[in-house]
Amino acid sequence: MELYEKTASELSSMLKNKECSSVEITNSVYNRIDKVESKVNSYITICKESAIKKAKEG
Repeated sequence: MELYEKTASELSSMLKNKECSSVEITNSVYNRIDKVESKVNSYITICKESAIKKAKEG
C-alpha cells in the first residue's frame, strides 16, 4: 500500500513512530497526482515545490 492510500490517522501514527517522514508522504501524494492528473484534471493549481519545502520544515 502506498502512503497516499493511508488514512490521516494511519499517517499520523506512522509519523509519530518514525515509520515515514512528512517529505515521504508529500512525495507520495505528488507522485500520484503526476500519474493521474492528466486523466482527472481536478486541480487548478499544484504547488509541489512549496509543499515539499513545508514538509521539510515541519
